[in-house]
Amino acid sequence: MTKYRVYLVAVASVVREVEAEDGDEAVAAALDTNLPRTNPFDGYDLGDWMTASELDRTNKPEDDYEEIR
Repeated sequence: MTKYRVYLVAVASVVREVEAEDGDEAVAAALDTNLPRTNPFDGYDLGDWMTASELDRTNKPEDDYEEIR
């Protein structure tokens, strides 16, 4: 029987509340927080964290954050 290597993709998400002067600064501050990472022995890698608009260009950058106060 033939062997195959199949590549699968999963999406993880996390929400961070940060204080910032504007949305762009809020995104930068959130990326600077202690974001979840995988252990090298887990057998998978989450890759680099990014915003939804960076992942899928159909999302608008202004939808990457919301003002809560």
